[in-house]
Amino acid sequence: MAAQFDELLRYNQMDPTDLADALTAYTVVMWLIVNDQLDGQSDPARLKAVSEQIGPQFRASPELRSLSPEQRAAEYERVAAMSLYGIAAYTAFEQEGDRSAKAELEAAAQESMQRVGWDLAALDITHPGFEPRR
Repeated sequence: MAAQFDELLRYNQMDPTDLADALTAYTVVMWLIVNDQLDGQSDPARLKAVSEQIGPQFRASPELRSLSPEQRAAEYERVAAMSLYGIAAYTAFEQEGDRSAKAELEAAAQESMQRVGWDLAALDITHPGFEPRR
């Protein structure tokens, strides 16, 4: 699973050895789910802008900085799994035409991200990165 997530990061010009980039990718995946925009197409330039915008915040986090290499690896695996499971669930619900299940997934992703301070429904991803939705 980590190898697939590594590829996702590389495609989007992010470093798979950087936990901050992994957390950024996870945040973007959750944004795509919340905003019903996970269509398989991504704009690496916009995602790189998000990485440059919020990656330094993750890197400066005392919690992240205090992790041992083993803890970083475990966190990377967790973030990779949650990202790929979210993508897989969204894709399956989309293919099945299960709007109810997809809406539940979107709501769950929004709620989980709000608990950590991210209102993804209120943001757009633009070339400068995340911006408040107008």
